[in-house]
Amino acid sequence: MYNVLLIVKKIGFFMVLMVCLCGCEQTKDTPIKKESVEKAHHVAERPIKKWASGPDLVLSVQPCWEPEKILLMYRPLANYLSKTTGFHVKLVISDNYKQFHQKLFKTDIALQDAYSTYTHIESGVMLLPVAIAVSKNGSTEERGAVIVRAESAIRDLHDLVGKSFIFGAIHNTPKFFSAWILLKKAGLDPPRDFPVMAIGGECSANAMAVFVGDYDAGAVCADFLEETSRQDLRMGLRVVAYTDPSPNWFFTIRKNLDPSIKAAIKKACLELRPDSELAEKVLMHSVWSGFVETKGDELEKIGTLAVKYQVPSQRIFDGFQSAR
Repeated sequence: MYNVLLIVKKIGFFMVLMVCLCGCEQTKDTPIKKESVEKAHHVAERPIKKWASGPDLVLSVQPCWEPEKILLMYRPLANYLSKTTGFHVKLVISDNYKQFHQKLFKTDIALQDAYSTYTHIESGVMLLPVAIAVSKNGSTEERGAVIVRAESAIRDLHDLVGKSFIFGAIHNTPKFFSAWILLKKAGLDPPRDFPVMAIGGECSANAMAVFVGDYDAGAVCADFLEETSRQDLRMGLRVVAYTDPSPNWFFTIRKNLDPSIKAAIKKACLELRPDSELAEKVLMHSVWSGFVETKGDELEKIGTLAVKYQVPSQRIFDGFQSAR
């Protein structure tokens, strides 16, 4: 996955806007070798064992990791779905978020975070949410956090006016969607109040950008500072505020698939109950402990908040860029 950076400068204001169309964890500091990408694609799309004799189905995963890591994390899920349903479920790996979006129109099964699911459905992708991923800690929700350097004079969100800020990728729920709403609820307007604003990527990259002083503040996942192995980041950064919780990633099925296929895939997914022996085996290398059925109103709530707080989706962010 590769980064696409768009830098806009205005004389007198020195405003910079960087837009990352990559997955959650791809930044200029984590380049992917071409041979690694090709190897991961080749292995992911290799025909699965003979127990998959039914129709071919495509599984796509939001590109928040390098291709080889996605292969490690999710090929067991593709194999499990194939073996359980009798369909040939093929894991197709996207190199970046733009490619992921394009592939979703031909995807049968998808795993992506809540705001990404919402924006893709709004853009016309026929996705049917059937389950929510459960984190290793047992939660079906995730939160973001606004961080600053430990010695920073910034004590609350209002102190951010006139400062520089780095969000996560535009499609990301905790580091963009939830962070944007947190700021708006505090009375801030990011385009107006941040003379330098960036769209970044993974938590470690955003945290490091704040730590070394590239930005005054930034957004990361709420549990990042607790889980990172870097003592310097844990000691050198401070949380100013946490976002409200939002739903975890969604397991979706293409709406116009044959009803019997949808039923079989949904049943197999929900059999991966959190912390069960089966889920532990299939999802061992992923960040999830299992799946639970959706309540049905999660994305409606996401949509209501997106409209209320005017959260830019990827589709409308181009207009925001040109306005800057």
